[in-house]
Amino acid sequence: MATMVDVARIAGVSISTVSHVLNGTRNVEHATRRKVERAIEQTGYRQDTLARAMRRSRTDSIGLVVSDAGEPAFAEMAHGVEQAAAERGLTLLLANSAEDADREQRAVRTLLDRRVDGLILARAASSAPGLMEGLSGEKAPVVLLDRLYRDLPFDQVGADNRDSMRRLMAHLTSRGHTRFAVVAGDRLVAEPQALVGAADASGVFVVGLSA
Repeated sequence: MATMVDVARIAGVSISTVSHVLNGTRNVEHATRRKVERAIEQTGYRQDTLARAMRRSRTDSIGLVVSDAGEPAFAEMAHGVEQAAAERGLTLLLANSAEDADREQRAVRTLLDRRVDGLILARAASSAPGLMEGLSGEKAPVVLLDRLYRDLPFDQVGADNRDSMRRLMAHLTSRGHTRFAVVAGDRLVAEPQALVGAADASGVFVVGLSA
């Protein structure tokens, strides 16, 4: 495997010059830079990205854990996150928990072990106990996506469903319907006001049932 020493020898420059070209830590004359770049191509030298990341204290990567990669909504979310990351020169590492708490915890730990610069987590419905508490001590910033919870020290991004519920209730009541049941997951049972408050505006009683 080629080393920086090999590149420097072929280019006729110092090892520090090769390092400056690779890491952009100092301006290098164009002619010298081209010599180094040709030597890199000739030797097939590949930089140790992990060692470089440790020196820079960043990996230019972010982790995304989704609860169900097969769902079109999550696929669209992942596409949007990847596009935004690429525009900023970042690499996205994607993991799928498949709504499994243990698998989610392993995915989170693997991404953090890879020293991602940030973690975006669309939590599984039954996230492992202590997962959030453990993340609060991590240096990498954490953002919760889609499933939002109160009293957590993280930025959270999600859609406000209240307006959609109001329009849905208005449509159904305009057709003469008056009794409804909403079948949803744990959040609706724990925080029924998330939907009930929206439906009340139309005078409709909503019952939350655990999925």
